[in-house]
Amino acid sequence: MPKLYTITAVPSLCEDEVPYSYEEDGFIRWVDEVFMEGYKKEDDAPFPTVDECLALLDAQGYTVETS
Repeated sequence: MPKLYTITAVPSLCEDEVPYSYEEDGFIRWVDEVFMEGYKKEDDAPFPTVDECLALLDAQGYTVETS
């Protein structure tokens, strides 16, 4: 069964509804696109690791549960 990453809390300035979940690949792509401006990177640029994604979201005030 794939691992799920569920965003359960967001910073107060963010208006997204929670919770929402991603499987690992989608989670990494979401963090890369939204928080690391992945759309500006070269096509062959590496994606961040799950640990890097979790650390970045934690620093931004997001709460992520893994199941």
